[in-house]
Amino acid sequence: MLRLLLKSRLLFILIVFLLYNSVNAKEPSRKDDEDKPIVITSQRMTAINEQNKLIFERDVIVKKDDMTLYADKMEILFVKVKDAGLADIADDSGKEDKRNISTIKAMGNVKIVSGEKTATADEAVYYKDEEKVVLTGEPKAWEKGDMVTGTKMTIYIKEDRSIVEGSKVIVNPQKKDKKKGFSIFK
Repeated sequence: MLRLLLKSRLLFILIVFLLYNSVNAKEPSRKDDEDKPIVITSQRMTAINEQNKLIFERDVIVKKDDMTLYADKMEILFVKVKDAGLADIADDSGKEDKRNISTIKAMGNVKIVSGEKTATADEAVYYKDEEKVVLTGEPKAWEKGDMVTGTKMTIYIKEDRSIVEGSKVIVNPQKKDKKKGFSIFK
């Protein structure tokens, strides 16, 4: 049980790191990022190994550096991966299969805050293989006085682009920093 708990803790660090990168949509230095603490709190955490799932329930808060994610519930799904490295071939001592994150789903009153940028939605789903985040349920993102809303927001992290369906954009020119330009997702 202790081994599972330690293994889960390492997976949590990776999960939050992925969430942090998806919110900021830029490439931070991985070395610097690893040194920063990550804190995940919730009223309950459940590990369901047979389903490759971790569930955080009630008052979920994920904090790293200046990014904070709030949600009522968060589910993390994994896929089992056989590692065929030389060390694993030489040591066939009944090790458990490795697990990689496939999907992270935050549900209920989702709010992501990073510096002056904030996004809210009923649900946020991160798809690792596609490197994208999908916000649904009245998604809204804003920075200072500028805001974008829609029915669905899809953020393609590697491509540094986003698609907002049913969009409405409000630009407040008097609050806009004329030197930096306007970009709500950067």
